[in-house]
Amino acid sequence: MLKISLMRLPRRLIKQSIVVALVMVLAAPASQATPTPNGSSFLDAKKSRVDYTRAEIKHPRIACRELITLSDPDNSIVSATLLPAEPEVCVLRGVISPEVQYIVYLPTRWNGRLYMHGNGGYAGESLDDEVGHLARLRAARHGFAAAFTNTGHDAASEPGGKWAYNNLQKEIDFGYRAVHLTAITVKNIVAAYYGKAPGYSYFDGCSTGGLQGFNEAQRFPADFDGILAGAPVFSIREMVWQYWKNQKAIVETPLSREKLKLLGDVILSLFDEADGVTDGVIGNPLALDFDPQRDLPRTDGDGRGFTDDEIDMLTAIYGPTYVGDVEIYPRTVVGGEFPGLHYAGGTYSPVAPHSPWEGRALPDSQGRLEQRLILESWFRYLAFEADDSELDWRELDPERDLARMVQSGQIFNATDPDLSAFRQRGGKMIIYHGWADFGVNPLRTVEYFQQVATVLGDEISEFLQLYLIPGMHHCKGGVNIDRFDLMTPLINWVEDDVVPQGLVGHRVEQGKITRTRPLCAYPEVARYRGTGNIDAHENFECVEPNNRNAGE
Repeated sequence: MLKISLMRLPRRLIKQSIVVALVMVLAAPASQATPTPNGSSFLDAKKSRVDYTRAEIKHPRIACRELITLSDPDNSIVSATLLPAEPEVCVLRGVISPEVQYIVYLPTRWNGRLYMHGNGGYAGESLDDEVGHLARLRAARHGFAAAFTNTGHDAASEPGGKWAYNNLQKEIDFGYRAVHLTAITVKNIVAAYYGKAPGYSYFDGCSTGGLQGFNEAQRFPADFDGILAGAPVFSIREMVWQYWKNQKAIVETPLSREKLKLLGDVILSLFDEADGVTDGVIGNPLALDFDPQRDLPRTDGDGRGFTDDEIDMLTAIYGPTYVGDVEIYPRTVVGGEFPGLHYAGGTYSPVAPHSPWEGRALPDSQGRLEQRLILESWFRYLAFEADDSELDWRELDPERDLARMVQSGQIFNATDPDLSAFRQRGGKMIIYHGWADFGVNPLRTVEYFQQVATVLGDEISEFLQLYLIPGMHHCKGGVNIDRFDLMTPLINWVEDDVVPQGLVGHRVEQGKITRTRPLCAYPEVARYRGTGNIDAHENFECVEPNNRNAGE
């Protein structure tokens, strides 16, 4: 992390140092771990019914540097420095005991609200990460106090899950404690700086950030009024066994790039038109019935089909994950096999088209299998109470070892469907997930939404919405739209009681919008009207689906 001692410098040199630090942050490559805030949040600010860009406080109550006096035995404020940028912001860095680092941007002109963005992967990102900095600066430009935490460890010095080795405290901090305490701490800092506590607080995260949003709604329903949770990794205890199942199948029968392309071609030929339009997108996987044993062509020796072993391997990957006769994680949906838009790190900077199966079901261009690395690290350092840095994941047995994961499930899972406390406070939550996400199964998110509906009944529509994005990969990218501002409708829902509707997503290529599509709240799906440009959202409507597998 970039460290500059500021307390002993003259004011002129402090400003110069901060400007230099900002330039270094913006010029630096993305860190090893990159936070995953939604890069499209606030894009529709000018269309908002609630003018959240209006300054409620135009001058802080105290000077930025005075915030260092707020340190106490549990919260050490390392620095508080006024950044002479546009907008002018006070950048405060602190540490919550024992090692939870956090940062907050406090704009001079404050809109009365707090925005906090979440983490990605195993978290541990540097507070100077470029993607996180830009997310906070974007929020500050709209008047928000904007916060972030590394969750209590450093991914650069302890990559993967190594930071958790025999360290229960770091596991708890990562699991749920760090985000909660950062929210409380930052609210107190905001109140001291502006003389007023935030009127509304919002959380925005995808992947691990989605898990954090789920945990906040379930464990700490008073922390945030609005939560935007994308592709949530909220059932990781079970998800890693899906990874284990997949990797066991791939070890026995590897999948080649040529066969992955053939698989994608077959899927498109079977199902592209099922949603009423031929556009290279699987619109509603729930309505499809795919059986690799029945539907995949078998090779006759010319390489244009799949061998029996390859079909068995794909049957295992597409199938649910069982422990004995009990399904613990749902089947893999079709639609993520073929390449789509892909970006560098947590940015929207395009790189070569990419299939989400690459790096998971077959090695990426660097020979990495991310899914295997995740499960190996998880089982060695986080899954069991006794850590084993030499554990061989291939020797595990779910029927024996799932029962050993009680503590890790309590710390890392966020599967409680009773959100009544969050609802009773007036909280609102929007969940989104790409249908072509091979990394985190969107069907598990659908299952959770249905479980909440079972517990709370018709009341669910008062505070919870789910958007399933056809063709979108993990958090972004893919073969369809992947840019949409869900934060603005969330704010309107929280503050003006306007239920989100009529939302539109975009596909952007080389800086130009090449497709728009409606965002449909589950269970509705986008249906082509039958005439007009298939890349224009007005030629689609949100309708009730006819799901062949609706009971799943």
